Parts: sequence; structure tokens; C-alpha cells
Amino acid sequence: RMGVNVDIIDETKPLDGYKLVVAPMTYMLRPGYADRVRDFVAAGGTYVTTYVSGWVNETDLCFLGGFPGPLRDVLGVWCEETDALRPQDSNEILWRGKTYTLHEIAELAHAETAQPEGIYLHDFYEGFPAVTRNAFGRGRAFYIAARMDDDFQLDFFSALCAELAIAPSLPTTANATANVSDALPALPYGVTATMRTDGEKDYVFVMNFTPRAIEVDLGAGGVDMSTSVPVSGSYTLPPRGLLIFAR
Repeated sequence: RMGVNVDIIDETKPLDGYKLVVAPMTYMLRPGYADRVRDFVAAGGTYVTTYVSGWVNETDLCFLGGFPGPLRDVLGVWCEETDALRPQDSNEILWRGKTYTLHEIAELAHAETAQPEGIYLHDFYEGFPAVTRNAFGRGRAFYIAARMDDDFQLDFFSALCAELAIAPSLPTTANATANVSDALPALPYGVTATMRTDGEKDYVFVMNFTPRAIEVDLGAGGVDMSTSVPVSGSYTLPPRGLLIFAR
């Protein structure tokens, strides 16, 4: 939704070189993965994971000593129990002064060395941390204990990317003038923007996956690869339309 390029890697790959690693529901941990996470965060990286993480090893045997297993020290939390909500049930959390809805899964987590950033508002885990931040070495690790709605995901990750100065593929007028502390604005729903480079030029792919025309802010833009005409500012993508421009 923010147009930030993402690499999809598995647990065997090195993490160094990234500012942010997002690893939701890392239920099964391969050998050495927890050590790579620990080294990544200690060196200054930001790591985000969620409920149902650090439960079993590569042979599906549970870790002893409490969940999230070997990630417990870097995350700074101990997860006592996992509540599975019925489809008709929900709960809420308070994060940075705003209320968000959760559904399906909510863990009862205890902050050990971590600092609570968001708390549950209802039920038997009212007041328990739902989002935590743990300082570890020069970096930090976040734990999201519940399955949150899309509003939270967008607000949380856009704020985090802004704090880490992670630039979107499509620098619009809005995010080009934003302060570092401001959340990155989202692209219109149904529109994606990704970037590829040959080392000399960047090529931005802006795609409309909806059946309606959508206006997109291209910011400074570049040269339309299909027409060789410069494009910038407000641009209307046709239904199911694609724009590729070089900059």
C-alpha cells in the first residue's frame, strides 16, 4: 500500500544489509535463524514478528523454556497463552492514541525487557501488552501479539518506514515534503508501485488492479517508457492500467 519495495527471503538467507525485517508467524525456526535475528538487531536492525512465533524447531518439536523460544531474549517477551477468537468475536487495542480492532488470534504476552507500545482494551487480557518494542544492542525488535485489522497494519508499518527513512518506490509530492516522523502516505487502494534499476536508471512500475480509472500522484515522475513523454504530478491510470517510467 505504501509502494515500498520488498524482498521475500527464507530463514536461511542473511539479514545483514536490511534496515527492516518483517517475519510474521515464524512458527518453525530453522537452525541458526534465531542467531541471525539476534545479530541483525544487535547491529542496529529493526525486526518485527507476531503471534505464533518461535514455537517449534525444524522437526516440529516444541522449544522448552517458554515461547517465543530462542527469540525470547531479542523480543523481550514471554507468551503465556494464545486465545483463538470465534468468527463473531473481536477485541480492541490502543496504540499511539488510536483504537484498532483485532480478530481470530490474541496472545497473552508478558513484557520482560520489552516496553509495551499497545495494550488490549477488553476481556481477560485487558491491560496486557498487544504491541511491544524491545531495545537489543543497537537495534530494536517489535512483537505484535494479535491479528490486527488493515488499518493498524498500514499505520504501524508506514510509521516504521518513515522512522527508518525507507523510501517508497514512488516518491510523491506528499511524502517528498513529509517530515521523517510522519507516516508514509498510502497509494490509492488497488494501485501498486515497484521499482527496478539497472544501476544507472530507476524504472518505476505503477499498476492499477481495479476496474476503474484511478488518479495517482507521480511526484517528480520521469519519462514514460511507452511514449517517451515526460510524466509527473497527477496522472490517471486507466482501468487495469500500467505505467512504466524511467528516472
